[in-house]
Amino acid sequence: MLFGVAWYGVIIGAGMIVCIVLACFMAKKRGYYPDLIFDIAVVCIPCAIVGARLYYVINDTIHNDAVWSFAEICGFENGKFVGLRGLAIYGGLLGGVLGAVIVRLKNMYSKYPEKRAVTLVHMADLCFCLIILGQAIGRWGNFFNQEAYGSAVSLNFLKSLHLQQASVLFSIL
Repeated sequence: MLFGVAWYGVIIGAGMIVCIVLACFMAKKRGYYPDLIFDIAVVCIPCAIVGARLYYVINDTIHNDAVWSFAEICGFENGKFVGLRGLAIYGGLLGGVLGAVIVRLKNMYSKYPEKRAVTLVHMADLCFCLIILGQAIGRWGNFFNQEAYGSAVSLNFLKSLHLQQASVLFSIL
């Protein structure tokens, strides 16, 4: 956290907004009904967050023998909400796909033919390229929180790596 702000959440949210705006333009250009993107976002984003959290918890339980209470899974510690510390993109993708299936099932029985015309393949074609963009934007949140890339290293640590010897070896190869 920098300046007391959880930048990961802020930047992930900004990535979602950018992707929703771009998806609106793409959907309009392709001739889809106007509210398609909002139908997808309202269902898929919560499903993706739940899926990402559950995947993280299940993976942590299997690989690290972690024990999670329901409150911890929901982001509470000592009765106070501290946030969802631990999300996995694979679970987010699975949850988002489940959300898209729900949207498709809802639209199949719509009285409006333009909603029935949009298939799951159309939604996937519209969204998956933007999911990659959203992930690229969101990774900057890890950088600002110093989570995935670590913190600064000292000169003594760098000297202990014997980089000079390694550079001589690589110059020979």
